[in-house]
Amino acid sequence: MIRNRVYLPAIKKVADVVRAATDRPLVVGGSGYSLFPKLLLESLGADYGIVGEGEKAVVALADALRRGAVPIEMPGVYYRHGGRVYAGSPAALLGAGEWCSPDYEVFPLSPYSAAGGVASVQTRRGCSEVCAYCTYPLIEGRACRLQHTGRIVGDFEAAMARGVEDFFVTDSAFNLSEEHALGVCAALKERRLDVRWSAFIAPRPRMERLAEAMASSGVRSVELGSEGATMAALRGLGKRHSTKMILDTDRCFREVGVTPAHYFIFGGPNETRDTIKEGLELIDRLSGPIVVFLGVRIYPGTPIFRRAVREGVVHSVSDLLNPVFYFSDRVGWDWVLRELVEFGSSHDNFFVSGLELNHNGDFLERLRRRGRKGSLWEYVGHGPYST
Repeated sequence: MIRNRVYLPAIKKVADVVRAATDRPLVVGGSGYSLFPKLLLESLGADYGIVGEGEKAVVALADALRRGAVPIEMPGVYYRHGGRVYAGSPAALLGAGEWCSPDYEVFPLSPYSAAGGVASVQTRRGCSEVCAYCTYPLIEGRACRLQHTGRIVGDFEAAMARGVEDFFVTDSAFNLSEEHALGVCAALKERRLDVRWSAFIAPRPRMERLAEAMASSGVRSVELGSEGATMAALRGLGKRHSTKMILDTDRCFREVGVTPAHYFIFGGPNETRDTIKEGLELIDRLSGPIVVFLGVRIYPGTPIFRRAVREGVVHSVSDLLNPVFYFSDRVGWDWVLRELVEFGSSHDNFFVSGLELNHNGDFLERLRRRGRKGSLWEYVGHGPYST
């Protein structure tokens, strides 16, 4: 909310360049497209859109176009023709053995690696959580599908053979199935891969075993979806964990030498000035970097969208192409900014998205120039900056 950036105009320019260069069909897809399939197909002037998982749908679409068939009602495909948008039936979710590993022979990794980037690995799809703002269940479904550990390790090995050293697991939360997460760690350790990786995890009770397994398999930092810093804020955001779990998870990873970086949202449902003050007291007890976002981005199909409609914040999906945020009217914008800046002045591990608060871009650039790649959480937010 502090420093809003809208990407749609830039994407429209790319679509316009493609349109000017060729009369071939223009196909769009991805997670962002899947949330606004009709609106984006119209606004980008594309011919076809792939909703959700694209591995099978895009191949079926290409086969239909090659045959000259009109792919109306094709599962997972939106189609624009004659000023109208046609929606195919929802595509069936892919099983664990059906989604493809990336072919690194045809993908140029070196520019990303040179810039300090990471390769993505996915160990599972689907999310059964009920977070008020989250789009993972809309994009991947609620049924949890676990990838085979052998294929997961193969994805690591294939990228490492191309010179990749750092990885991020892109699951909604790596530990939603703890047994599967432990299996992935064991497989990586068994192959003796010299790999550095990180993942997004959810606070949970009794995380000692998983923290040790992740540390021994190459993890140096994790990103925690702590989100709410009080029980009231957590319930407003639809979170199932507690503030005690946040503190326990932080401790478990810190004790095995892994940096825990926490994400929090302030200003969501149930938030008041008192809960923000209480939340800052909890954050004061955490050890790693803290990143705070103000307000909750509203996406269609989520519980917070339905709440925003009831409260008159938005009226329809068409209101949301340009970002709209839910922000509690019991907080006060100027007040919360003052509170966060004051807190950050005495906590160098405290970052607020959109504010130049404890953010030293030169420091991060120096780390990159010295060859530091992947996640940089372990280098920041633990006292005075140093290398």
